[in-house]
Amino acid sequence: MRPPMRPPARPRARPRARPSVVNYLLAILIPPLSIVLSGRIILGIVIAQIWILAPIFSGRLTHPMFVPLAWFVIFERRDRLG
Repeated sequence: MRPPMRPPARPRARPRARPSVVNYLLAILIPPLSIVLSGRIILGIVIAQIWILAPIFSGRLTHPMFVPLAWFVIFERRDRLG
């Protein structure tokens, strides 16, 4: 006589990856580097070129517009992995 069959084991849940607080702070100081560390390498390179050239052409600080972009990319990565 065969022993009763067990139901298949449930797969283990992956631990939820959370972006570190350091990445959010880095986004305030150097947004392109923060975007690269979030896994968007090509976007980070493009943003770095724009980020470096923007003050030259505009004549003033354009840094604040890149901080929300970096935060959005970090937040999007967290949702994609989670």
